[in-house]
Amino acid sequence: MRTYSHDRPAMIGRRGFIAPCLPSKVTRPPTGPDWVHEIKHDGYRLMVRRDGARVRCFTKGGRDWADRFPAIVDAALPLRGPC
Repeated sequence: MRTYSHDRPAMIGRRGFIAPCLPSKVTRPPTGPDWVHEIKHDGYRLMVRRDGARVRCFTKGGRDWADRFPAIVDAALPLRGPC
């Protein structure tokens, strides 16, 4: 896992935050049955975490941006099971 110094303060004390795997630029995606990959589109990558009626949208640095994405919060609230 790569850690950037500017991300460290936000990661400390953020309950529920799991540091994401960061993408690597390559000329070709890996092949074989054990590989899964995705295309990187421009934009934000958020990790959504719901605990009862509380929804958090974590950035890769651990900042909660739920207030910036109310449509995502609304979509996550009715989901069943842990998320």
